[in-house]
Amino acid sequence: MYCKSSIQIDAVPVDYTINGLILLAYMTGLEKPKDIRVCNLTLSGSKTMTWTDCSKFWGKYVKQYPLSYCLWYPVAKEKNFKIEQQIDAFFTHVLPAYFIDLILLLLGQKTFMINVLNRLTYGLEVLEYYTTRKWDFKNDYFRYLGNKIPKEEKEVFYTDLSLVDIDDFMKNYIKGIREFYCKEDASTLPKAKKLLRRMYYLHLFTVYSVYAMCLYIIYCIYIKVFS
Repeated sequence: MYCKSSIQIDAVPVDYTINGLILLAYMTGLEKPKDIRVCNLTLSGSKTMTWTDCSKFWGKYVKQYPLSYCLWYPVAKEKNFKIEQQIDAFFTHVLPAYFIDLILLLLGQKTFMINVLNRLTYGLEVLEYYTTRKWDFKNDYFRYLGNKIPKEEKEVFYTDLSLVDIDDFMKNYIKGIREFYCKEDASTLPKAKKLLRRMYYLHLFTVYSVYAMCLYIIYCIYIKVFS
């Protein structure tokens, strides 16, 4: 993904968001403000998570909770330059997509990878506006709301974002994608990890083969020019 590695991500656990919505509705009913108030619920000033941190957590936990069906070994790395992203996407997205669809076409099967690639590319381009800019949100009003409820209520409607464990948050995020979005049961983990190991060795073989081919081409050009 093309992003600025030092930019902070303002991702908040969903339970904090729900608590915030309930608390905001409750306090609005009590105070009945005449003006329109904006309540930002963000990590700003409480916790820091950059795109570099996100890629490290993603790489860590996607290997612990892999999918049972995947086309390639997952690699999570931020790209700080657009040209870097485009080159990487050409070799890791475009070429494999066209190659797979060509094989399917020759086998008389329905092609789908180019359509998936187009949707993925469009989604990443939309995200670029947010992943390459610094966003500064103030959550003072949300903190104010959290301080207006009694201590025993805070144990139920917890709002202190400084207590968020980023590592645990990202772990549950990856597990949630696997379980709720991809609909994969925990019983499939052993099979998924076995597939991941095979994909890893295939990934290494492919990477080193490309490196070897590039070195061979450079060597041939060198011999031709200086011989």
